Amino acid sequence: MPRKKTKPAPPQPRSVRQIAAATLRRRPMLDRAGWYEPLPLPVESSTRQAAALRLAVGTTGTNTFALAIGEDLETGEPCFSDPFSDYLAIKSPTRCVIGDVGSGKSSNEKTCGVMRPLLLGRRVAVVDKKDQGGEGEYTPLARALGVEPIRFALDGTGTKINILDTQIGTTVKAGGAATQNQLLRAVAAQALGRELNQREGKALEVARRQAVREARSKGHIADVRNLVPAMLNPTQESADEAVTSIEALREFGRDVAYALNMMVDDHLTGLVDGPTDDRIRLNDSLTVFDISALPDSGPAVPIAMAIINTWLSNVLVEQETPVPTHFVVEEGWHLVSGAFAEVAQRNSKLARGKGLAPEYAIHHLADIDKSSPAMAMIREAGHVLLYRQSRSDDAEACVEAFNLPRETKQRLMNLPDGTFIFVQTGRPPRLIQHLRSRIERELTNTDAVMTSTATMADLQASETERAAGELIGAAR
Repeated sequence: MPRKKTKPAPPQPRSVRQIAAATLRRRPMLDRAGWYEPLPLPVESSTRQAAALRLAVGTTGTNTFALAIGEDLETGEPCFSDPFSDYLAIKSPTRCVIGDVGSGKSSNEKTCGVMRPLLLGRRVAVVDKKDQGGEGEYTPLARALGVEPIRFALDGTGTKINILDTQIGTTVKAGGAATQNQLLRAVAAQALGRELNQREGKALEVARRQAVREARSKGHIADVRNLVPAMLNPTQESADEAVTSIEALREFGRDVAYALNMMVDDHLTGLVDGPTDDRIRLNDSLTVFDISALPDSGPAVPIAMAIINTWLSNVLVEQETPVPTHFVVEEGWHLVSGAFAEVAQRNSKLARGKGLAPEYAIHHLADIDKSSPAMAMIREAGHVLLYRQSRSDDAEACVEAFNLPRETKQRLMNLPDGTFIFVQTGRPPRLIQHLRSRIERELTNTDAVMTSTATMADLQASETERAAGELIGAAR
């Protein structure tokens, strides 16, 4: 059948501009001028106003006048922060770096806690505990910067530091710093394995005054070797109104004297049994205390760290012109228990008034008692860098201590090396990738020994394979 013819649709009315657009080729110049269709008018704005379009980064995360510490992985912007530059916004200058071994803590401490502050003319003091090839891991960095570390050891080859030296601890409360009596009580408590009671504390205080007076009359400075005889043989001149019986005073201090004598002979030989070495002084730029030769077990390390902490605090109290000082403590777990945590917490309160920024590196937060002074000091920190926490209890402890979202726990357990969650008082947490320059990577490498060992192992394996190939070829 023949198809029916359909009528064409009636033409639709069109405007002159539509007809021109249909019949003429669109010209780029006319297109940009809005000839074919109206163009949206731009709205003038500033960078700060435009930031509101992306609510996740609507505010500046850090102070751009501070030291650069890395890149924000969520926004791509650089991150700047340091305790002194951020002080107007964050009143606590304490900085804690927490994470697993090998996650990047030491590299951050060496870069942001040592090298970059030195560029601004600040002062840095470091307590170096980690052994690397028979000496502290900060030794190569210190020598590259022209500084020889102060090394402590128990074999007589290291330097000595005298607890009774007035340069170490003052005899009166100066600006809140720990006194000699407070430091001595901490050392005696470590020797006894418990806290001193009031009678033992009184006997220790009286013996200190007697030892200092007798040594001064002989023209030298008293040390622990003078303290023990003074406790076992007190004089009437040393007694005061609180103690009228010499026999009672001797009885109060007998256990403390025996414990101190045994500890000095067995655990602290070569460390505190003599005058303070002349090399122990605060440099204008970098001072490194190498305690890597001290044994991990026993009282030597915590006592040395408490003495150094107290000495530094008192030096800052007596300085005429305050100099911003970073105090970096690697392996900070040595200060997390007992009387030494109280000494560290007391000295850290000087930070605001004397320009001190304490920086502690800690591995496992879950190992610290929640009610200890150390945990209180960590919670009060204004700057916290949380590196990878592979243990579930450590990640949980970090989330609880710093009031982080629950989903942060899983992220903490899977952070790659060199990446950390940056927690600051009054600011939202940020995911930061620590960045270093070429020279910083060379000077802050903490795997030099293991890397060289691995290289030697590869060379030995290659030699073995080559020799095996020669033997097989000879057999054929």
